[in-house]
Amino acid sequence: MFRYERPQKGRQRQFHQIGVEAFGEDSALADVDVIACAAQFLRAAGVPDGAVALHVNSIGDGADRARYAEALAGHLKPRRDELS
Repeated sequence: MFRYERPQKGRQRQFHQIGVEAFGEDSALADVDVIACAAQFLRAAGVPDGAVALHVNSIGDGADRARYAEALAGHLKPRRDELS
């Protein structure tokens, strides 16, 4: 991939990225499956163990997501005209 911006010191314009997602499963075990799937793919691609950093992004369960969506909407609503 290429960043659609000018190169910056220490930040390469070209980078590589993969993603694995699971939809429709509420169990935390789905997260484990996704992480294991990504790890298995990277090993099969020849990436050595320890060469990749794992970043887990979660906004919690259904109640947490509802509160987050409400807070986000409250933050963005006054800025509606500034958004594209």
